Amino acid sequence: MNVHQSNLMRGLMLIGGELVPSESGEWLESVNPATEETLGHVPQGTAADVNRAVAAAEAAHPAWAALEPKERAKLVKKLAQKLRDKTDDILRVEVVDTGNTITKMRADVASAGDTLDFYAGFHTEIKGEVIPASSKNLHFTIREPYGVVGRIIPFNHPIKFAANALAAPLMAGNCVVLKPPE
Repeated sequence: MNVHQSNLMRGLMLIGGELVPSESGEWLESVNPATEETLGHVPQGTAADVNRAVAAAEAAHPAWAALEPKERAKLVKKLAQKLRDKTDDILRVEVVDTGNTITKMRADVASAGDTLDFYAGFHTEIKGEVIPASSKNLHFTIREPYGVVGRIIPFNHPIKFAANALAAPLMAGNCVVLKPPE
């Protein structure tokens, strides 16, 4: 056993604000595509885990949707800044996990932060419309969140695509369940 193998990571799923293993207790091996060395293990998510994640998102949705768009924007911008603050940590994991270069992954983290900030900037545009129905009546629309949105993240640029998958639905008042790549 080499030094790297003694420091294998064991990941967990974030469900309902808690880091948890899969209900099955099974794990997937994460392998460095360049060296085929085992990096660590991640939970083998099951349908029961997906149901648990969706239930947690449904429970969180009323409070998230009730936030004023300006408040959601502040939290989405905070997420963008946390990503930027953790760039080096993210790079250490993503470069060996995806096989991408440090330069590409650094650009992905920056892009992820920029995407979150961009959509947070639309908080003033979350509004309905007033439509003339006749000379005496107006119809109006109200933008309402859908609820829970499921997104699947591709393997090649997970941080960048995760931000792309989160930004608009979160700003619209939805909760998001992300399925990362194996």
